[in-house]
Order: sequence, then structure tokens, then C-alpha cells
Amino acid sequence: MKPFLRWAGSKRKLLPKLTAFWKSDYKRYVEPFMGSACFFFSVRPTRALLGDLNKELVATYAEIRDNPMSVWDCVSSLRQSKKSYCQLRKVHPSNLDAAAAAARFLFLNRFCFNGLYRTNLRLTKCLQRLDRIGVDFVVSYADCREARELFGGWRVQRVAVQRNIAGFVGARRCAYELVISNRTAN
Repeated sequence: MKPFLRWAGSKRKLLPKLTAFWKSDYKRYVEPFMGSACFFFSVRPTRALLGDLNKELVATYAEIRDNPMSVWDCVSSLRQSKKSYCQLRKVHPSNLDAAAAAARFLFLNRFCFNGLYRTNLRLTKCLQRLDRIGVDFVVSYADCREARELFGGWRVQRVAVQRNIAGFVGARRCAYELVISNRTAN
């Protein structure tokens, strides 16, 4: 299955690099920043725990897992227009049932400006905890001086990736990401 969400910072174009870190004998896949979950959909683990700080995102995945036809019915009933988009954006998801809230999230994600929606939290503290208890991890992060300093204690590889956030094709560019891990690639 391919990811169904567009997400700023998606790892889709980094999959060839990231999958080199995945071992099929891992007992469980844990994704604390799922976004589009493209790595999850790529490696297809037998056991997984997906999470994110974005409650609407998590609720949307859960509703699609539990009630896919209800979400489909709601999404199918939405009219694709700027007016519909603007009206739906004004509706708070707490005023909708779970399927309608998931449909709202999917619709806004699909028709927003290149799926631009991102949230981050203190990543280094999370990685330190994982490392301390012996959990293998691999994450990617936008390359910048601060990130190189923060993640310098682990294995860091700088990789080029095409980014599609710019609204006009001519303004899209190649960017660099850091692939950070506490283990070596296969």
C-alpha cells in the first residue's frame, strides 16, 4: 500500500536510503512522527506502533483503519471546490463525528498548498532515550548547522533529496537531509 497523505518532510524520496537500515527480523516498528507514514508502508512490518503529536492525523489513521467505508462515504460526498475547501477549513473537527472529521482532514490535506503541515518536538531527547534502552533508530532531519551539532553523537549521513514544497515547479529545489542512526545500514 502506498501512502495516501501528502506531507511536508515526507521521507518518500529517502526510502532507498532509509530502507537500508530496516531488518526484517525486527520485532516491532515504532514511528513517533508518522506524517504520511511512507516508511511504514514501504517496510510493511508485522507489528507496528504509529504515533504523532498531531491528534487529527492520528485520529484520521485510526478511523481509516477501523471504518474505511464510512470515511470513504464522507469523502465522496465532499464537493471539490475552493468554496467547499474554505467552508470545511472553518469547521472544527470536534464538531464532527469521527468519519466526517477524518474525511475533513483528508480533504484539506489533499487540496491544501502541497500538503504543507508539519509539527516537531524535542527530537534529540527522544533519540537519547531510545539509544539508552538499546532501541535501534533511524530518522532524517533537514540539514543545518544546528542539526549537525545536535546529532553529532550518532552516525550521520548527508543525502540529497528533491523537495516539492514550492508552488511552482521552477522554484522546487534539491535539499539536503541528515540520516541519523545509532546503527549502520545493512
